[in-house]
Amino acid sequence: MTKQTLFLLAMIAHLSLMSQEADLNSFQITNGVLRGTGHTDSLGTEFNLREIPITFRNDSTLPLQVELEFSSGYSYSENHGEGTYRVVPLPEEWGLEQTSDSLFDLLYQRLPGHINNPFLQRTIQPGEELTIAITTVYPLPAEEWWIVPDELFAFTDKLTHTSCEWLHNEKSTSLTAIRLGMKVRYDGGCTVIPCGRLFFSNP
Repeated sequence: MTKQTLFLLAMIAHLSLMSQEADLNSFQITNGVLRGTGHTDSLGTEFNLREIPITFRNDSTLPLQVELEFSSGYSYSENHGEGTYRVVPLPEEWGLEQTSDSLFDLLYQRLPGHINNPFLQRTIQPGEELTIAITTVYPLPAEEWWIVPDELFAFTDKLTHTSCEWLHNEKSTSLTAIRLGMKVRYDGGCTVIPCGRLFFSNP
């Protein structure tokens, strides 16, 4: 590989990093207050749901694409217990502060579909906001362990939340996309799950 080629590759990487840093100032992510409830599936198994509302704001002049995707399950193992939990993005209705009884019932009828397909994709137009929710789901009884969503954040490297365990993300992310991480907290520590991306698109 020639020196000119190496120089061009270095310049491309530098310009990409500068673009990401500029993009990080073009949107906001606000994490709300933790809340929770219970859920019983069709087999009669009881689960804990612990969720936080999350608001994205697009301060740019371009549409902002949001993509969130989680695994079908994550393992938890600490001194106080062990188990398997899921992390699930939930649509706009779950981000509301209050819901009517009829909407609440409808949301829980649709919940299994969200749990089985932990993926969400949305477009936020310039100057607009989007509020969703992200929940952890883990079975009862869970007297000795708990795990809750703590913060969704954007990152360009792993220099944040260094005290947490970072899970490996097998999917590659383009240089023009901003990566998203979900910090989950439990008794004794925390884990960061790379879970999606943000990118600006042409209108």
